[in-house]
Parts: sequence; C-alpha cells; structure tokens
Amino acid sequence: MGNRVKALFISVLVTLLATHYSIAQSRAKDRILDKKQFTISLQLKDDKRETEPINDQLNFRSNQAWSNHLQSLSNGGFLRGDYAILSKEELLGEYVYHFQIINKNAKGMSLKWDGRYFGD
Repeated sequence: MGNRVKALFISVLVTLLATHYSIAQSRAKDRILDKKQFTISLQLKDDKRETEPINDQLNFRSNQAWSNHLQSLSNGGFLRGDYAILSKEELLGEYVYHFQIINKNAKGMSLKWDGRYFGD
C-alpha cells in the first residue's frame, strides 16, 4: 500500500509541475511587451459626439497593462488588467504581435483593447 501512495503522490506532483510549466510557457510569449510604455492618443467617439484627443501612456508590466488616464476615478477608474499576445505574424521582415487587454473597474465595467505592436 505504501508504494501505491508514493506512486500516486509522484504522479500528482509531476502533473502539477507539468501544468505549471505549460502555463508558464504559454505566457512566456506575452513577455514581449513587458516593461514597455507607449505614448497613445485616446479619443471618445460615438454617435452623438467626438471629444478632443488626450495624450496618455499605455504601460505593460508583469503580464498586466493599464492606461494612466483611465486609471483615475474621474475617467472610469479602470484597474490594471491582464494582457495576452493572441498571434504573431511576419510582415516585411518584422514580427507583428496582436495583443488584447481587458481592464475592469469597481462598477463592473470592462474595457477591452485590441492592438498590434511591431518594431521599436
């Protein structure tokens, strides 16, 4: 009976380690954007109005992304959100990375970003 318990324990441990390793590997490609900061222009556009563009910073760190402007409570209070690299393609000798970010706020609202990154 003791050997069965040991074998089961080792099997579970190997499975847990393999699962952790595969999750880490699936997120490793997302590190391409980590520690990057981009200057962006935000502008509200809907059927009724269009606001003046606002210069902002889009930050990526530790698999999370956020907008400095949208973090303030008066602008939605959107927290840092997870981001992921969805795909990678080669265009004219450079890689283009398609990413997605989802930020949420305390009111239960979500903000979804779809973007592309290439070059420097």
